[in-house]
Amino acid sequence: MTISSHTFQRVARAFRHGHIRINITNHLPAGIGAIYHPTAAPDHPADQLVVPPILGRFQEGLVMHECIHAFYDIEKIAIDARHEESAAYVVGSLFYRMAGLPQPDPGHTQDCARLVAEGLLAEYQDGNQPVPAVDDDSWNELMEAVRTDPAYAGREPAVGGSYVHDGVL
Repeated sequence: MTISSHTFQRVARAFRHGHIRINITNHLPAGIGAIYHPTAAPDHPADQLVVPPILGRFQEGLVMHECIHAFYDIEKIAIDARHEESAAYVVGSLFYRMAGLPQPDPGHTQDCARLVAEGLLAEYQDGNQPVPAVDDDSWNELMEAVRTDPAYAGREPAVGGSYVHDGVL
């Protein structure tokens, strides 16, 4: 799957048309930078992006990560949670790299995402192909890092399931 400007334009339209709500809060769970909720629960409605106050470029990177989750939901794309999280991490890493910002929360998962992102950027710079693919070895290492990341213990990326992708009205 290719993630491009179309991906983010599609999510932006969903925001503009009120299909995805944005909830700005300082009360996110510990260790969580932002959250996309595709389904309703007692504490939140469906199709909601929960983010901290956007005070600068750093928080924008968190939103980019969550917008990937929103895109997969909008388009009803069948993808397992580990691939989805990995793609979201790579998008975030590309954003930080291209904005000249340090990577957030250094750790194994973020380091693996950074390597995938750097590999993609190197392929673009070399002009090898218009839309380069990720390096299989780096991608597989990122997938394993997501699977074993303590942030996902007992959750879909670690247990091999999928997130809900029921479409956005």
